[in-house]
Amino acid sequence: MRKMLADNASDQVKFDSQRQRHDMHGQFRGLFRDDSEEFEDEVALLGKERRDQMYDVLKKKFGFNQFRHRQKTAIIAALLGYDCFVLMPTGAGKSLCYQLPSVLSDGVTVVISPLKSLIEDQKTKMKQLEINCCALTSDLSQAESDRIYAALSETNPKVNLLYVTPEKIAASEKLNNVFASLHRRGLLTRFVIDEAHCISQWGHDFRPDYTKLHSLRKIYINPRVPIMALTATATAKIATDARDHLSMPNSKLFISSFVRSNLKYDVIAKRPKSLLAVMERMKALYPGKSGIVYCLSRKECETVSKSLQNEGISADVYHAGLPDKKRQNVQARWINNQINVICATIAFGMGIDKPDVRFVIHFSMPKSIEGYYQETGRAGRDGLTSYCALLYCYNDSIRARKMIEGDNSTVGVRSMHLNNLMQVVAYCENVSVCRRKVLVEHFGEVYDAEVCRTSATPCDICLMQTRNKETFKAYDVTDQAILVAKSMARIAQSSKGVTLKYLADTYRGHTSNRKLANAWLQSNQARLPMYGEGVGFSEMEAARFMRSLVIEGYICERLYNTAYDSTVAYAELTNKGFDLAVGKTRSRIYLHMAIGGRRSSNAADAAALLRMTVVSEAQARKEKYMVKHADLFKRCHEELTSLFNVMAAEEGLSSHLPILGIEGIEQIAALMPRTNSDLLQVEGMTVRKVERYAPRIMDLLKKYWLEVDAREQNEIRQQLNHMRRNNEPVGGFPEMPTQESSVATQLTPAIAPSVPVAGRGRFVPRFSAA
Repeated sequence: MRKMLADNASDQVKFDSQRQRHDMHGQFRGLFRDDSEEFEDEVALLGKERRDQMYDVLKKKFGFNQFRHRQKTAIIAALLGYDCFVLMPTGAGKSLCYQLPSVLSDGVTVVISPLKSLIEDQKTKMKQLEINCCALTSDLSQAESDRIYAALSETNPKVNLLYVTPEKIAASEKLNNVFASLHRRGLLTRFVIDEAHCISQWGHDFRPDYTKLHSLRKIYINPRVPIMALTATATAKIATDARDHLSMPNSKLFISSFVRSNLKYDVIAKRPKSLLAVMERMKALYPGKSGIVYCLSRKECETVSKSLQNEGISADVYHAGLPDKKRQNVQARWINNQINVICATIAFGMGIDKPDVRFVIHFSMPKSIEGYYQETGRAGRDGLTSYCALLYCYNDSIRARKMIEGDNSTVGVRSMHLNNLMQVVAYCENVSVCRRKVLVEHFGEVYDAEVCRTSATPCDICLMQTRNKETFKAYDVTDQAILVAKSMARIAQSSKGVTLKYLADTYRGHTSNRKLANAWLQSNQARLPMYGEGVGFSEMEAARFMRSLVIEGYICERLYNTAYDSTVAYAELTNKGFDLAVGKTRSRIYLHMAIGGRRSSNAADAAALLRMTVVSEAQARKEKYMVKHADLFKRCHEELTSLFNVMAAEEGLSSHLPILGIEGIEQIAALMPRTNSDLLQVEGMTVRKVERYAPRIMDLLKKYWLEVDAREQNEIRQQLNHMRRNNEPVGGFPEMPTQESSVATQLTPAIAPSVPVAGRGRFVPRFSAA
């Protein structure tokens, strides 16, 4: 087994990801349908004169010789009057999709944007390009406001773009009267909704006033005013929700790749000096260059900024607690390179067009994968290599949870945000799957990790695998997890809860010399079923094991405030964990550990670790997907077996076994791999076999990919319908891992739905925890 895994790892390194592809790398799953192809023939759609005008404005007004990504097709659709939903990553040039049509169109394009700072930045840029624009924001003087309203009331307004906030639309009768007047006169050209993910409660930056924008379609329907919505961070669920909410479900979708190949992603263990060590690297790599350090709170911004200043680094803070003028001053100084580093909360950076940001550091954990992707996307917009590091400490997730649980939102909304947060925890805990793959596939784009591994900017996981610095392998820890669950059931009879640290220490056979508050825990620790079972584990591995049980949903943590105004998290069994303890579930549980990472080299300790089975990556994930779509697995398995028998016969073989064994075919049927590298992970596959058989295997799998995607799209619809019926996201529908999710630990844990079996931490087990 070990030799097979090593051979496969060697094959992985040698695999040439740039050869002719028959897989889905670089394509989007069936959850999205890009409409770009419909608008490729510019002359046929626009006519030669209009086409020439479009390119003339592109060059003379904006200074570009050609379009990027999906800009051209989105602009053509806009000029033809279609509703458009534009999903492009940060730095891909989304704004041009409405700015250029506004120059070519008569009338006023209304741009709805969430932040005044974003509006000011866009307005400054438009004035530099000599495009007529204005903004109606709350900080305008009465005289300036009157001047803008007068300009909009002219017979032929000389305003191409009008920027407003959703709050302004909701509160200003005068503004809505102007919209009505423009509409009657045929001069209301288009509504543009920037940062459209803010409409969806599933989004990472939901804003209630955005939900009121659904009235735009109802009011301005005769004649119909087109709507263009733009965002850099929308999953299939968020995009579907936003399009439905704006009454534009049939809008044309334009979607660009989420791959930012010039960004290097890294996750670093957060220790007292970690940030300063990273900043020293940044000073050496990018002397005098700009960067952003994202912090969880205003206080943390201040503390981090002072720490950097003490080290001679030019830094300042940016957060909502500062006066407007102070924030504007800090932003301007940073943009003009008068200061190098901004220590900011997540509001900073949205819409700011600074191409030469060389690094983005997250000092504390972001609250969602979408938010993390958007924030890191502010680095390297000029296409040059840039660095994105997340300083990870599990306790930061507890701090973030405390903030989320303190919200006044509904239970369903809090549950959704907690699930989003734990997806980030899973991303950070991951030690085996390319980080770029995890990020890109979160948004529905299929990505072959080998492309990252062989690039100039490999993520930390790919770099580790390439250098063979530390090899993480998947171990079957199911029996160990059962002992943990049984121990927790016994603990629950006599204690309100224990910390993950207590569980990890107990598992390793480590008895604390410090007196515990609960005497039962102190005196019975060595009698628990799991005591000393993890004697071969290092402290870090044991802690990761316990956290993996949280991520997988077997354990949940509840937060309690102490008398000293601090917060402690107590671990409790969930319903899923109880089923594990009593043998009601057959699911296998796997943990990635590094060879040589044990606490000691003692032979007995090593033997304890080696009692657990090492499995391949594909084997570790097979069972999960076999269960998720059992009927598809059965049909796919039968077709694959027939295909391999046919290929064997063509080669004069009496059986498919010399090509691929029974286990390998089962793994393909369960995982339905969509990239060559994922196929290569299947047991028995080699580079030669992938090159020879992948085209026919992938061709067979295509219909199953479509079926899986259709089912998941239907699940999204069910969740959205439930949300609309109950006026909140459904708490009982945690995000499930998709067929293409590739992180073994990336099972989204449902914190709120996974409640203790009976109340808040105390229950009498229905079995003998012997």
